[in-house]
Amino acid sequence: MACPAKCAADSLMTIADGDILHYLAYGSNMLRERLAERVGQVGVVGGVRLTGYRLGFNMLSRDGSGKCNASLTGSARHSLHGVVYRMTGEQKRLLDHYEGPRYESRWLEVGKAGGAMKIFTYVGREEHVATGLSPYSWYKAFVHAGALQHRLPGPYIAGIAASPTIADPDGERHQRNVQVLRATQYADIVD
Repeated sequence: MACPAKCAADSLMTIADGDILHYLAYGSNMLRERLAERVGQVGVVGGVRLTGYRLGFNMLSRDGSGKCNASLTGSARHSLHGVVYRMTGEQKRLLDHYEGPRYESRWLEVGKAGGAMKIFTYVGREEHVATGLSPYSWYKAFVHAGALQHRLPGPYIAGIAASPTIADPDGERHQRNVQVLRATQYADIVD
């Protein structure tokens, strides 16, 4: 995926376990409970908007469904909203495992009150980005719940809610993920 000038590949960075990092979640990891299940407790820094990016469920997962992707458009008309979390280098390595080889870790600089902040996020590798994909209902519910939890803009949340879904053919996986949602106040948003 093409990257703006202030973006670097993860391989250019040396990260120690105790380093404090800032992670931009824009998909299912926006939901605190989902992220905590994967890497333990993290701190919330706040919401962020990336201009020139668009959210899409166009990253082809190993299971055949669509997962979230930050698609670079370069257009000022497009914005991707997300949540910045504070975590350790050790937690990032855990998250790298979950995000797997279909995503690559990228470093960006974003403007925040008080100056620029260096953050990392995951973008779908070009060979795994496709059109015509839809997420499983439980996956979209994680994204929707995370957007609600962090009070992202209403029209942005409505766009997530309106995205079509497909049924997960693996009933056990569906139930396991719905259980995470049931532990939150957003249990009723699964299709």
